[in-house]
Amino acid sequence: MTAELERLADLHVRGALTDGEFAAAKTKTLGSSLMPHESDRDPATFPAVEANVAAARRLADSAAHEDASVTITSD
Repeated sequence: MTAELERLADLHVRGALTDGEFAAAKTKTLGSSLMPHESDRDPATFPAVEANVAAARRLADSAAHEDASVTITSD
């Protein structure tokens, strides 16, 4: 289950899954379903998955920043 959640988080970070698709896939993976009457409750949180997503976003932002700051010179 952990590997599947990590795979889903990776797809979400890369933009292959929307926020809604990611949430639905997490729910399915965890073996629970959202019932219509639960809509007034706070959404379930998954700290480990969210931490992985945040870390992946920081790495992607860092890599994008590094790529943008590289200057190529020819001598």
